[in-house]
Amino acid sequence: MVNAASAQSKKELMKENENLKKENALMQAKFDSAEAAGILLQEELNEKTLEAEKLTLTMQYFEEELISHADTSAKDSSWKDKAIAWNDTIVHDQKKMLDLESGFVNSIVDGEETSVIGNLYKAYIELLIDLENKYKESAAFDEHDTFRKAMIDLVTRFLDVARNEYSELMEIYAKDPESLTDEDFERWELLTNIVDIKESAANDLFLIEQKVFALEYHFTLIE
Repeated sequence: MVNAASAQSKKELMKENENLKKENALMQAKFDSAEAAGILLQEELNEKTLEAEKLTLTMQYFEEELISHADTSAKDSSWKDKAIAWNDTIVHDQKKMLDLESGFVNSIVDGEETSVIGNLYKAYIELLIDLENKYKESAAFDEHDTFRKAMIDLVTRFLDVARNEYSELMEIYAKDPESLTDEDFERWELLTNIVDIKESAANDLFLIEQKVFALEYHFTLIE
């Protein structure tokens, strides 16, 4: 009886040991998968960062080229006044856009309910679409039409971020906190970095075009 009991105990230990090995193998596989995903995410971020660095250099060259070729010939004073008013109109709409985006982002940072965040996101998207349509349908300001085109480009780029990166961030945010994985946290960090890279580049380009527009009509931009 003792030998039988001992054999049974040994058999159970062996079975338990096998189960532990399987669990360890499964955990290792999950770890390897998470590590691989992390590496891929980091590579994607590095790619975006490199693209941003290249874009910065391109924009510096672009700014020099635009300014050197800007039409700075003397303009009628009435056209200067119109240019200042046009600048103020676009900047006002840009501010509305950025303020609404800040409200949306802050609602996520503050941990608001998904319904609140969803409503702010919807309002932000609708404003961007309205602004895109408004400036696409507006008449050209002059033969160069520098600043209207700059505003269209800015809104289009921000709309792309809203429909892609922000949309995915909201999907992650809406998940049950208990179900969030390392991949979700890594993806979140990557997406926020991509948002910063894309929107910073879009803003920089917009400011270059605004500077050229001000040069063309001989007015000073206020910081």
